[in-house]
Amino acid sequence: MSVICPYCDQKAELVQGYVLYPHRQDLFDKKFYLCRKCEAYVGCHPDTQIPLGTLANTELRNIRSQVHKVFDSIWKSGKMKRRQAYQWLADQLKIDIKDCHIAMFDINMCEKAIEGIVENENNL
Repeated sequence: MSVICPYCDQKAELVQGYVLYPHRQDLFDKKFYLCRKCEAYVGCHPDTQIPLGTLANTELRNIRSQVHKVFDSIWKSGKMKRRQAYQWLADQLKIDIKDCHIAMFDINMCEKAIEGIVENENNL
């Protein structure tokens, strides 16, 4: 599989978790794609070399983390099941549920997601 960095168009390298997280032994054996030039990376699905989303630089990783923080509170609170929460988010973003993966969102979509969640979470 060839994963290309969206920032520099270079091929990303498959690395073990200890390369990115030397302080996190629980991540040592997990696989990641890393663009060393841009320091963008993405994790892989367990026991595969299939990326969980798109390569992300620090800025994008941070905003995706913010989206997860506000979004995960919806389904973790028990207001709805996880799948229902993703359908709700997809509806807020006016996208198909198959495209509703935070690890695939760019900065613009992350901003829209945060805005949609914050503005509408009281209506759940």
